[in-house]
Amino acid sequence: MKYGIDLHRPPLLWTILAWAPSQLYRMYQYLRGWLFAHGWRRIHRLKTPVLSVGNLTVGGTGKTPVTAFLAEYLANKGYRTVIISRGYGGRSVPQREPDAVKVVSDGQRVLLNAAAAGDEPYLLANKVPGAAVLCHPDRLRAGRWAEEHLRPDIILLDDGFQHMRLHRDYNLLLMDGRRPLGNGRVLPAGPLREPAVAIRRADAILLTRCEVSSPPPDLIRRLGLITPDVPVYTSNFRLTTLYAAAQNSDISLSRFKGKPVVAFCGIAHPQQFFRMLTAAGLQLRAVLTFDDHQDYSAAEEQRIVAACNRTGAVAALTTRKDQVKLPAVELPCPLYGVDMALHLHQPDWLTQMESHLHLNGRNGERRGD
Repeated sequence: MKYGIDLHRPPLLWTILAWAPSQLYRMYQYLRGWLFAHGWRRIHRLKTPVLSVGNLTVGGTGKTPVTAFLAEYLANKGYRTVIISRGYGGRSVPQREPDAVKVVSDGQRVLLNAAAAGDEPYLLANKVPGAAVLCHPDRLRAGRWAEEHLRPDIILLDDGFQHMRLHRDYNLLLMDGRRPLGNGRVLPAGPLREPAVAIRRADAILLTRCEVSSPPPDLIRRLGLITPDVPVYTSNFRLTTLYAAAQNSDISLSRFKGKPVVAFCGIAHPQQFFRMLTAAGLQLRAVLTFDDHQDYSAAEEQRIVAACNRTGAVAALTTRKDQVKLPAVELPCPLYGVDMALHLHQPDWLTQMESHLHLNGRNGERRGD
């Protein structure tokens, strides 16, 4: 994780050392939000409704699977959907303008690989083939490009909560249900990207990794002091199938129940991934953790190979986000990417979201194009 420590529960010495820079960062983010809110910095509006999925903390809250879920939901309802991502980790594309918008997918074909697009945009392009995926740090520029070339019904911002320069018509804020606000401090003394009052910009809060449908009472009390009118919904993630990239096929997770496997990943909270595998009945003989958005070199691949040989594992399991970065790796046992699905405890709010975005009828207007 960033800084090499758990910012949700940092050691006391770190909290003391980080107090002064944390206060400066807090003041900067508060001033930035105030300038946008009061018109001193311009917020640009697109012609197309914009749905933003983001979070307030560093580390994983499940933005990618939530974005994929919403994009698939909207695409299946007939809306021409474009996902815009910052494209973290993607490399420049040869023979193109250095600052050009990257078209990972045009909604029909995947045009860039994971190295060029970044792991998350590439994964979204493959998981939601009916949606176009664009990458650019300036989401406004990417949105204007999408309107000119793709004529979308809806634009979905992946990790867009802090991108205040672009107006969003529905701001969905994700929080990890197990540790929603960490220690309540902003970087680097805590995990918050902005002061907690930024929650007021949200149109809805979705708690992820909640096993029960009722939000924690202490969190509801805390949110009520900040923004009592924002609705709070709950969800969790469920492991579904295993994806074999070489065969481009899915197999049942139950095939390896009770059997020895090696698990590895490069995500913000790896232990959560390992716990889900253990709860599914798999015997994790070895677990390997790597940096978030890890680029796998020969050294990392050799660690995985050694773990497979040492344990006699019948399979190596990783996240789909990590799997796309290992297209040609050769292991002593088969490599599978673990798919997970979002489960909403209150699915009715999707209809409310559509109404809020004024989407009804937009897809019908364009079916004759």
